[in-house]
Amino acid sequence: MGVVYTARASRLGRIVALKFLPPQWSHDESAKQRFVREAQAASATNHPNICTIHDIETADDGQLFIVMAYYDGQTLKKRLESGPLPIEEALDIATQVSEGLAKARAQWPGLRIDGAHGFFSIAPGSPEAMEMVRRVNEFAPDILFLGMGMPRQEQFAYRFGPKLRVPVIGLGGAAFAYFAGFEPTPPRWMGRIGLEWLYRLAASPRRLAFRYLIEPALLAFFLARRATRTPVLSQSSRHER
Repeated sequence: MGVVYTARASRLGRIVALKFLPPQWSHDESAKQRFVREAQAASATNHPNICTIHDIETADDGQLFIVMAYYDGQTLKKRLESGPLPIEEALDIATQVSEGLAKARAQWPGLRIDGAHGFFSIAPGSPEAMEMVRRVNEFAPDILFLGMGMPRQEQFAYRFGPKLRVPVIGLGGAAFAYFAGFEPTPPRWMGRIGLEWLYRLAASPRRLAFRYLIEPALLAFFLARRATRTPVLSQSSRHER
């Protein structure tokens, strides 16, 4: 969650990375607090696979930014754009991520994080889905996030939610993409007035055009057709029944 620039630290004599809050969130106090907590959490963990935090500063215009170590190379998103990863490279990345997570868990022993892919059948009574329910219940999380894409995540929550012993179920596949930097973050004001979909459509028209432009019209059509085909009982018919 942020905009990252490279810069030269004159006193340090080296290249660093500066991470700013997105402009639309620069005056949001809650976003600022989360930003500071992110920097504090990362700086408390010293590990080669976790970015080194040098400092957190305030620019002349009041914007917060984190001063981080600069790492030369491609982002994972950029690397994936050139095609699937070879098995060896994918395993190497997964190993590095796992080692970083292991360090974070050691730093905060009460923190437990688990995850699984969402590529399984969610049909009612599906053995795969029931196995996932068993895994979730066995883990006993305080909160469960579903990022399976629409409408799969909603269908899974609706069909299997009563079987899940979870206090809170959060739906939001896009949220993971925002925080990971795979999708640009919409301005807060667009979300408040219900136009986040328009921002996402402009950012990914090929992927989201059918969902946002065609599916609502199809839904309206089927609902209208169903309404016109539903027989309306007369007053006498109601009394007879």
